[in-house]
Amino acid sequence: MQVAQFHERWPALFSPAQINEEFRRCNTIPLESTFMSQLDRFTSKFLQLFSSKGGAVGQRMKGFMTELRLDQHVSVVKKRDVILRCLIEYLGESVPELISDYYRTAETKVHQDLRAERVVKVSGYLTLRTAL
Repeated sequence: MQVAQFHERWPALFSPAQINEEFRRCNTIPLESTFMSQLDRFTSKFLQLFSSKGGAVGQRMKGFMTELRLDQHVSVVKKRDVILRCLIEYLGESVPELISDYYRTAETKVHQDLRAERVVKVSGYLTLRTAL
């Protein structure tokens, strides 16, 4: 089934609130808070895994992780941002195709992009694109 067909059939499942509620209904646990707590729990293991990756993918991930190495007191939000970006690379996906970065971007540009694309806010200024 194509994403567009899936969206047409179940449009509510493309809303973050509806996704969270449907997950809670099926599993009796909150999706977003559970995901974030587990992401935080396994951060050090993810960083070890990503650091050991070689090749072009490893180099791209090392670029993302540079900020974590330079600042030992980086925020939890920034750590999550780096882990999600590295995870996308590790799984062989394209970060620019999945993530829109609005850090230091004019608010009008952000609103324009949000109207043009379907995005889901993850943390801080990080958004994930949803394909249609």
